[in-house]
Amino acid sequence: VQDGSYWNLKTDGTWYHFVVTYDDRSDTSSNAERKIYVNGVLRHTNDFNWNSTGGGTGGMIFGARRTASNNYDNGWACGLDEVAIYDTAKDSNWVASVYNNETSYDHTGQSGLVGYWKFNEGSGTTVTDHSGEGNHGTFAPISGDTTAFPTWGER
Repeated sequence: VQDGSYWNLKTDGTWYHFVVTYDDRSDTSSNAERKIYVNGVLRHTNDFNWNSTGGGTGGMIFGARRTASNNYDNGWACGLDEVAIYDTAKDSNWVASVYNNETSYDHTGQSGLVGYWKFNEGSGTTVTDHSGEGNHGTFAPISGDTTAFPTWGER
């Protein structure tokens, strides 16, 4: 829910584990089921056509939304840790298993893994992709301010 009323997320430094699953990318002409899990619990399900949300294949933005014109929009004041992308949707048992083993779960080498960023470099502007696919990322200025880059921290 865009107004935020559904989530009731704390802003006191509490960490949340998010998983979004989405089926059927071989055909983008119709909707597919998207599920959103928070801390291992299914919180929202809807039919959605991800192809219609804008962006494109020119890259992703973590911690914000990419607009239809490929611009940064609606950044989050948050920390990111352990972002993994698979080319197959995962079921609720997998989500619960990863959440319950969050501090020891390593996605490296898992079947279907296409992107895995640990965000543990500690310095610099490159975020290494540990999937083996070479999708390395780059920290970029926040909201176009060339002096305001994201910073490394400890979880």
